[in-house]
Amino acid sequence: MRRVWKAIFYCYWLSDKPLVQKELSERIAGLISFFDSDSGTDLLFIKCFGDIIRLEWIRIDKFRLDKFYSLLRLMFRGSLQWCQEREWSEDSVNAMWGVWGVFDEIQAGSTMSGPSRFLCENLLVEAARCLEGTEEIEKRHLCLVRCVSPVLVTYASSPSAYFCTLIEETLLTTMMDWFCGEPSDLRSPPAALGHLCMELGESADTRARARKVLFAIGSNQSRKNIRRVVESAAHSEEPKPKKKRRKSKEGSRPQGFVLKKDREKKEDSRLVNLARSMQEQKERAAKESSFALDVARSMQEKQEKEEKKKENSQVWVTPQKKVTKARKPYINPTVAALGINPLKRRRIPAFRAPPRTKV
Repeated sequence: MRRVWKAIFYCYWLSDKPLVQKELSERIAGLISFFDSDSGTDLLFIKCFGDIIRLEWIRIDKFRLDKFYSLLRLMFRGSLQWCQEREWSEDSVNAMWGVWGVFDEIQAGSTMSGPSRFLCENLLVEAARCLEGTEEIEKRHLCLVRCVSPVLVTYASSPSAYFCTLIEETLLTTMMDWFCGEPSDLRSPPAALGHLCMELGESADTRARARKVLFAIGSNQSRKNIRRVVESAAHSEEPKPKKKRRKSKEGSRPQGFVLKKDREKKEDSRLVNLARSMQEQKERAAKESSFALDVARSMQEKQEKEEKKKENSQVWVTPQKKVTKARKPYINPTVAALGINPLKRRRIPAFRAPPRTKV
């Protein structure tokens, strides 16, 4: 069945356009009625859907989230219709909630997944749609109470603060608005809900936060009072910052109390520390002055050594002129054989044009 749901999941993943998605989700949700209820394949079909959608929920991107919400809504509505066919018996309702596995996450102490939060938020809306055909108000209220009773049982003993606030804000306030009526507080919630809330409030496993709210609902209080109780219960479990208190060394003495002996000891130790620090400062100053004298002596000795070196290195030497021979000019041997002196300047006669003759 998981392999079948894996294929259906990716088939729905690749579906485009709203009308196609709506038709496909309705067909998928309608498959619940085709399975045999005696063999339990219909519940197995719903359970495998819940496992696959919870497993693949992290990988769903923001563009496909709305269509998977619609598929989850229709599958949850189909499971509620399955309970309605069995006249909302306790066994069928418990089997339906057990198949979805919402309360297993809460009892295990893990954080609620996205599908589980969605089911708790839209429980009353989808249950009311399934009960639209019933005309009797008392029967409708009784069916709603049977559908909500597993949630209230888990809410009474749940250590999860997130789950408690989620149920108080979505389920309980909406249920009181429906049962007690919008315009006035004249009508009271059904007797089955009051008995259930009182039984849960009196049990030893119920937490203090849930006990206040359950007693307020069971005692037929008005909507305003119930909402006040819900708000006060939500704020009562908020962790308050702890103030840091100074602890005294001896528990019998108040803070800031010091004996006379202890005070004298502190003053003596303070004076001793002050004298010790003064002596250390004097020693430090003496060391610094001796160090300065040593540096001055070493500098003076260096200067004297440099002056002695200069005096030893000075030698009086008479300056001598360097005698340089004149360089002979190069004469080509062929020119010398012809008796031509290239160094001798010769005057080149200027060009003169021939005289003009009269014709």
